[in-house]
Amino acid sequence: MKCIIHAVMLSMSAALAVACSLPNSEPTAGSESHFLTACDDTCGSGLSCRCGACTSGCVTSSDCLKFHPDAECVAAPDVDAGPSCEQGQTSAHCDVPCVNALDCGAFGSNYFCSRGYCRQDPLSQSNEPLPGYGVLCSQSVASCSLVPSAPSLVGNYTGDATVVLSSNALWAVNNVHSFTASVTAQSGGTLSGTASLPSFVIDLTDGIVRGQGSTFSIYHSTFVNQDGCDLEVRAVLSGTLDANASPITITGGLAMRFTGNYSGAACTPEQIDVYPATGANFSITATQ
Repeated sequence: MKCIIHAVMLSMSAALAVACSLPNSEPTAGSESHFLTACDDTCGSGLSCRCGACTSGCVTSSDCLKFHPDAECVAAPDVDAGPSCEQGQTSAHCDVPCVNALDCGAFGSNYFCSRGYCRQDPLSQSNEPLPGYGVLCSQSVASCSLVPSAPSLVGNYTGDATVVLSSNALWAVNNVHSFTASVTAQSGGTLSGTASLPSFVIDLTDGIVRGQGSTFSIYHSTFVNQDGCDLEVRAVLSGTLDANASPITITGGLAMRFTGNYSGAACTPEQIDVYPATGANFSITATQ
């Protein structure tokens, strides 16, 4: 398997543990406060769980305006924006189409645009340091700084990434993988370059970098291609750069998760149903 990751990480490897759960904060848009709340079975307030969200059946889009001014009546076969749409689910339902997360702003900061429809962002939490990174920043391996004074990370690195926690069968706890990384540019709070592991080639482009003194935090969310399925991955890479060591050394950790946003006819049921909000944490050591 080879993933082209347009993400900011200096490593990845992998494992199986307990999957993360979706947040249960509710949207505020529309007359029905539970409309488009994430679900996997039942919904309250007279709604039903369809395509991963609490909604209602419809005949025309006018049936949906009571929920949201942009809601439309969508045929089930045209939507796969939740964990999945049941094969036997053929009736149309109310949904809110989108192009990007800004289109879902009326529902709150914990919503994003998933495969063309507004859905709860499984990685958001209340009072998170950076929107969409709450779950990642709560991990012990991540230190999420927002101070715009990160050290220069430009250079070539080699090192190891060890899986310390996992909730996805792609990775195994305690596995150690070698990796190389090349940060070619860093300016204005972003960086670019490449990094690689045996199973990954990582494109570091426009990643947000923050930090102060010798500490750094890198944030990025992008799509990876896994066997013909494009899966969105969000990651936080953080640590300390010891520029006085010989060789120069980076130590830190990486927290990464799949958001559940995917596209492509090659996506498997496991990628669609099991991956959302799962991922792994890694400890990292690398030297120039």
